[in-house]
Amino acid sequence: MIAQFLHAIGWRFLSSGDLFFIALMGGGVFMIMAWLADVLMQRLSFGVIGNMVLLICGAILGLAVMVWIGMPPTRRDFLPALFACGISAILMLVMFAAVKRAV
Repeated sequence: MIAQFLHAIGWRFLSSGDLFFIALMGGGVFMIMAWLADVLMQRLSFGVIGNMVLLICGAILGLAVMVWIGMPPTRRDFLPALFACGISAILMLVMFAAVKRAV
């Protein structure tokens, strides 16, 4: 799964600085989404770090499902993967918040 993602971004042609920048950008996006979820969900939130962990796990799960069904991301066709990972990340966070509310 991770190998599919690295192959899709063409990691062999990127320098270590480029890979570090991609990782920082991804981490920044997840941190902003986690903070926004913390502000919006208030008492149902898991904190910024907890939200970020849940979002990352949901995105990885979405990528794994795409690879499992035979639609791994490619360089030319990355938007469906981005959409699937974003939706699965939000769904995982909302699912855990719903469980927290029920308990």
